Amino acid sequence: MTEKVLLSDCVKAGYCVPGVRRVCKERGIDFRQLCRDGVLVADLVEPYDFIIERCVKAMRDRVNGK
Repeated sequence: MTEKVLLSDCVKAGYCVPGVRRVCKERGIDFRQLCRDGVLVADLVEPYDFIIERCVKAMRDRVNGK
């Protein structure tokens, strides 16, 4: 299964949209892609930090129905 983080996952993780936009710009993540279709977990910039980890966790909770 392909895991994609959505903007709504980031918001559920506690981040505001302007903050997510800033982090995307800093890390070279396509914010528009995140908003439209999501971003593959495999495409997120490593090393992961707590911000990305929280968004990935929120995505996995969504997928698992939590």
